Amino acid sequence: MFALGGLGPTIIAVMWIETILGCAFVGLRVYCRTALQAKGGWDDIFMVASAFLLLMYTIFCTIAATYGFGQHFALLTLDEFVHANQMEIVGQTFCIIGIATSKAGVAAFQLRIFEKLWQRLLLIGTATSVIIICVLVALFDFIRCNPVAAVWNPTITDAQCFVSTEAFTLMSITLSIISAAADFIFAILPWIVIWRLQMRKNTKILICCAMSLGVFAGVCGIVRAIALEGLSARSDYSYETVGLILWSSTELVVTIITACIPTYRELWVNMFGSATLFSRSGRSYSRSKGQKNSIRLEEQPQRSNNSHRAWDASKVPGKVRTDAYYLEDDEASDRGILRQGSQAEQEGIKMTNDFSVTVENRDGTKMVGKEMD
Repeated sequence: MFALGGLGPTIIAVMWIETILGCAFVGLRVYCRTALQAKGGWDDIFMVASAFLLLMYTIFCTIAATYGFGQHFALLTLDEFVHANQMEIVGQTFCIIGIATSKAGVAAFQLRIFEKLWQRLLLIGTATSVIIICVLVALFDFIRCNPVAAVWNPTITDAQCFVSTEAFTLMSITLSIISAAADFIFAILPWIVIWRLQMRKNTKILICCAMSLGVFAGVCGIVRAIALEGLSARSDYSYETVGLILWSSTELVVTIITACIPTYRELWVNMFGSATLFSRSGRSYSRSKGQKNSIRLEEQPQRSNNSHRAWDASKVPGKVRTDAYYLEDDEASDRGILRQGSQAEQEGIKMTNDFSVTVENRDGTKMVGKEMD
């Protein structure tokens, strides 16, 4: 039985493109977290599970499309219509559970950074709310009617359903609203927490933006909630719910992608050999390729009024070239900046860069000193 037509090819093309993108981003995430950073965790496991569930969702929707999903009921035989609806509903179950695991992955990632009690309770409570409503909706999609076949076969009129189609549609809309709210909470929390830290403003903006990309998934969730009205169109279900399944897959893949991007920092450094930093004076400097914990400063004119330096630049004629080397691992510094333990509560969070500076004069003599920034 092969009845591909209507919006079926569009469904297949869009969903497979999104699935390939989602799996590629997760694969890259796993590589960065295990091969480059050697610190994989539950957040990575949740994302791998989400990618697998997205793949299963796409497979079942592809099968549904070959049965005629994406076409009006009047163009299909009853057998085609029933099988198309059945495969799509099974696929939707994978998608719903995938939404739960993807939100859990985002929460688990942020739990590795935010340590205050209210922050952890907010993250756990938000993820738990999404998981509970997702599990309920996934279950009720199959157990709300007896026989179960009445869920995807509208010709069964003597079925006993303790949850009506309208009530189930309302549950699904509630799921989308809670899911979208979770995305916005996960996006806003980094701005509240990180913005108060003692870091350079452009660094805070970069970190917050990277951790707030989930707002796009929230927008997809809102659109999906609107598309859920098609669930009540049981007589033309194979056509009216096309927008729903496409927005569902889009929400899931956007959540996966935006959750993976913040984990690519080490890969960026390895590929491009530099991570741009900014000094207080506005001059930029970068890590030299091949020197993991060192940077080379551009040639600077001599300065004599810096009381923080252990060497006297006023005795150096003309221009000097300085080589500065980090004495602290970059990643450990990042963790220290974002960590908010009891000491940070009492003394405040401070970011310190310790440099070893070598100055070479024109006559060949060298002066060595340290600088605390």
